Amino acid sequence: MEMKRCCSCGEEKAHSEFYLNRGRPSGSCKACRAKQDKARKAAKSGPRKVARKEKLVLAEKGLKRCGDCKAIRPKTTEFFGRSTRSEDGWLHMCKACESAYRAALWAKNREKNLAQQAQARRDAGVPERKPAQSTEERNRKARERERQRRLDPAKGEELRRMQRERFKSNREVLLQRQRDYNRRNPEKIREQNARSRARRLQVEGEYTGSDLKRILIAQDFKCFYCGDVVKNASRAWHADHFIPVARGGTNHPDNIVIACADCNLSKGKKLPWEWRPERFPPPTERFTP
Repeated sequence: MEMKRCCSCGEEKAHSEFYLNRGRPSGSCKACRAKQDKARKAAKSGPRKVARKEKLVLAEKGLKRCGDCKAIRPKTTEFFGRSTRSEDGWLHMCKACESAYRAALWAKNREKNLAQQAQARRDAGVPERKPAQSTEERNRKARERERQRRLDPAKGEELRRMQRERFKSNREVLLQRQRDYNRRNPEKIREQNARSRARRLQVEGEYTGSDLKRILIAQDFKCFYCGDVVKNASRAWHADHFIPVARGGTNHPDNIVIACADCNLSKGKKLPWEWRPERFPPPTERFTP
């Protein structure tokens, strides 16, 4: 009878007391292997039993421990996602850890995922999407179109024709968009109108929407002439040239005052000292019988 010494207990035993490993007796005898397997199972089952008991206790309280960050959170859809595969019907990770895991997984396989998405769009016959342009790129192209228009009259005429066609096909949408913009930006519209008039009349100086807002605040949102409160909305007040442009006034902010519509329209091209007696007559003239 062939004998072999067990490497665990050190006793010599027959080959029949050992398991065969590739046709030869293994290092430990069957009895030692049984003890080792039992100890290994006990070591594993201990933490599992504790974890399962804790899981049941938390479940009774409506709580759940995240399997990643180990934080205990309420077992609700606010903190955990649903799962049809798990025993309790919830994912083992909280939503924060799951989002971080998915983001890291996407970043790791980004190129592969993008290639798969592009291939899926091509298989479905979806046309290729153009890359999004930045604001700087759009502005650069607009400036280039304007430059080409100035250099080539034919190209400028073509651009104007395309703009006219676009306006005809989207008339109501574009007009409503412009009205909305005018309502949201009254100072900018006044600034643009004033700049156009100044260029047309070749008036010296220029003011901006920021200047108008500064003047309006300095006047405490009141008309410069009558003192009535004006509203900061489109057409609620006028930017008046204190010295009219027709009488030699400039377009500098120093010559601009905020006036109500009645005062500005009645003043017209008159100088303030010529117009004020008409607009605000003395009490003796206003209340004579």
